[in-house]
Amino acid sequence: MVLAWTGIAGPASAQALPLPDAPPAWTVSAVLGAEARAFVDDPLSANQPRRGAISLVARPELQGWVGSSAWSVAAVARWDASDPSRRYLDVREAQVQGSWNGIALLAGMSTVFWGVTESRHVVDVVNQIDWRARIDGDEKLGQWMIRGSVDLGSRGFVDLFLLTGARAQRYPGPGGRPGVPFPVDHEAATYESRWGRWHPDVAARWSAYAGPFEWAVSAFVGTGREPQYFLAGPPEAPVLVPRYDLIRQAGLEVQWTAEAWLWKAEGIVRGGQGSTYAAFTGGFERILFGVGGGRMDVALLGEYSHDGRDDRTLTWFDDDVFAGARVVLNDRGGSEIVAGFLADLGSDGHYAVAEAGTRLGERLRLETAVRLYDGSAESDPLSWFRADDHFEVTAEYRFRTP
Repeated sequence: MVLAWTGIAGPASAQALPLPDAPPAWTVSAVLGAEARAFVDDPLSANQPRRGAISLVARPELQGWVGSSAWSVAAVARWDASDPSRRYLDVREAQVQGSWNGIALLAGMSTVFWGVTESRHVVDVVNQIDWRARIDGDEKLGQWMIRGSVDLGSRGFVDLFLLTGARAQRYPGPGGRPGVPFPVDHEAATYESRWGRWHPDVAARWSAYAGPFEWAVSAFVGTGREPQYFLAGPPEAPVLVPRYDLIRQAGLEVQWTAEAWLWKAEGIVRGGQGSTYAAFTGGFERILFGVGGGRMDVALLGEYSHDGRDDRTLTWFDDDVFAGARVVLNDRGGSEIVAGFLADLGSDGHYAVAEAGTRLGERLRLETAVRLYDGSAESDPLSWFRADDHFEVTAEYRFRTP
């Protein structure tokens, strides 16, 4: 099973491993949040909440220095009123990093983002997605790694990774909404490698630029983060059992900046899960500065996605077009409005999202979102969420000490 999202975010970083500035002392920070969802229709499953769902989340973080090494630990704790699968404490970062002789090194659990497009990052293969947090796949699980980053000057950056302890995909349970149609039996998961999830994976990425052109070439060999799923169990209570295969992936990212136009594309060739296939996402971003003579900036987005697995995948992006916009008000509250629409060219399925957020003072941030799903064909993954149109409100309080 492969799921992807249509949230709107900036392109993933193409820089070498950043080393944080030395703080004056150890610092503790946290984000405390509350999230409420209101659904328009009755659920497809009697186990799901009828009209509303509430969850609480905390994201503590500790940062500091020991000698010339920077240390950091970050975690996520979530409690959901209706779904036990969304009640967890998970460490997302536990790392130490430093720089010696022009080489930056990191060891521990960390997060890496690859990609330049907006609607889908086909090259992004290092970390696992946490579907429990949001079914659109906007949050990642931490990954154990040793990472080395070398600055080659005008020839760009090289990142080398040794990875192990691949994280399993996690989904909302039967009480989650939105959620998948069958429970996922993680205890019955199988791995192609005799090492299981501890198979040593390797990855590399070279990124560079020349004038208005930016590019990155990447490779990954190891346990795939996107498992295949098989139905198991009795007909009256089926479950999905994941199988994690060993894969080989080569990726390419390109971006061309022409004044207010950004032309972006990324693609992969992957082997190891059946026949070798290719996947691609490409499009543009047009930035309008100072709209209406004021401080507001608007970015217009358009992209196309294709996945060569066709009916062998459950991704939303097998043959789809995406259109969206990002409005940045450039006010004291950092207010933004984003909206996007995804349409499947091979079916009547589509997905629409609109999000808005602003900061009230220095510590409180409010966000709202509307998400609409429509998938008429049973083979379309969007049909799973056809009754899950909802409105969402999130409040977050941030603090840091000292």
